[in-house]
Amino acid sequence: MSVARDSVSGQPRTDDVLSQISRIAPEVAAGYEQVREVIAQDGALSAGWKALLVAVCATARGYGEMARGELDRGRAAGIGDREIGIAAVALLLARGEELTGRFIEIAGGLSTTDEPRPASGLDAEAYFLSYLGMPALPRRMAIMSERVPGVFAGYHRMHHGALAADPSATKLAELVLVALNAAELQRGFVEIHAATARKASASDDELVEAIVCAIRVVGVAAWAAGAEGLFPDA
Repeated sequence: MSVARDSVSGQPRTDDVLSQISRIAPEVAAGYEQVREVIAQDGALSAGWKALLVAVCATARGYGEMARGELDRGRAAGIGDREIGIAAVALLLARGEELTGRFIEIAGGLSTTDEPRPASGLDAEAYFLSYLGMPALPRRMAIMSERVPGVFAGYHRMHHGALAADPSATKLAELVLVALNAAELQRGFVEIHAATARKASASDDELVEAIVCAIRVVGVAAWAAGAEGLFPDA
């Protein structure tokens, strides 16, 4: 029996996968559909934001048709060019130009919706100490500052522009990075971005739902990595 596949990634389409699985293990298919329903509905996060987070995770894994469908669902639920742009900017900071280009292509291009974000008024070290709320740079940043100061200066500009220059965008950008790192099973980066998301007013319930969005893309493994990153002391 043939299985319908994503024309971009070659992966089986979800609805057909669940139909096939339900013939063998209906409880598995029904349980997965229950997870999908939680992601599709408004909760701590809006259905539109959750669709955007799934789309980012799907893009990172190379599932273009899934990402496109989720962006369509997100637009229908109320997200617009601004939210998609916030996600794209965060992606360039965190994953570079190739993945960002794929996301922009799937989204159909980006539209300018605001005035350009301003530059930082602090030097790189002062900026990161302020943003992170730490008395000294984390070792990874101190090494960058010492060994490749030009890269550190560029990173400062990128980080500020993506995560601090527009305070109204910071929370969504950090939630994008939490979901993305959960989808890539990067517990340490989930912990880093969860901490800064909380400073941007993200609640624990919102962070939990961001992790849940990654389950659509990589399964419950996302929860294992994500929950430990959210609650490292639990």
